[in-house]
Amino acid sequence: ERINLHEYVRSDFLMHGNMQSLVTILFEKTHLDTVAQRFGVNEARYSNVDSLHFTVDTNVEINSTFYNWLLGFGTDAKILKPEWAAEAFLKHIDKIKNAYNEKQ
Repeated sequence: ERINLHEYVRSDFLMHGNMQSLVTILFEKTHLDTVAQRFGVNEARYSNVDSLHFTVDTNVEINSTFYNWLLGFGTDAKILKPEWAAEAFLKHIDKIKNAYNEKQ
């Protein structure tokens, strides 16, 4: 049986059965192909911001899988909305930082 790779990859953020939330994320345009592969072109809304950036509005489960994927973009991505998701992302980053600060 053939696997739909696009649906399989997209399901990473939707697989746990938890509630989905609409997020707006700002990206550098160099990542447009990667983001479109992840979120699709029909399931998400893309908007130009300026010559270097775009936003995507899409539904995802806000969880560590999503946050860890977003971390891969470093400073090239930023959650704009909802504010609570951006704040939770900062807490996620703090947990990672604190793990490295703990004495073993």
